[in-house]
Amino acid sequence: MNLAILYHPDSEYARPTEELVEELKSHTDRKIEFIDVDSKEGTEKAVNYGAMDYPAFVVLTEDGQVYNMWQGSTLPSIGDIVSYLNI
Repeated sequence: MNLAILYHPDSEYARPTEELVEELKSHTDRKIEFIDVDSKEGTEKAVNYGAMDYPAFVVLTEDGQVYNMWQGSTLPSIGDIVSYLNI
């Protein structure tokens, strides 16, 4: 499993999102990708993943399929993310 984070880098949620991911890195060695939803790639991935609110934390299978997703201003806990990444 890998993690993609779709977010607006200039939003009020950018810093809390980035801080959460920094802490998360000490709990997992899985790939974590930040994606700016305002970029062309970010817009395409948001549509493909079905993300409608940001930030969106998207757990992906090795072949790129969405396994689980958290969306919006209430960020998921480190434990919740790690439990899905380690499946």
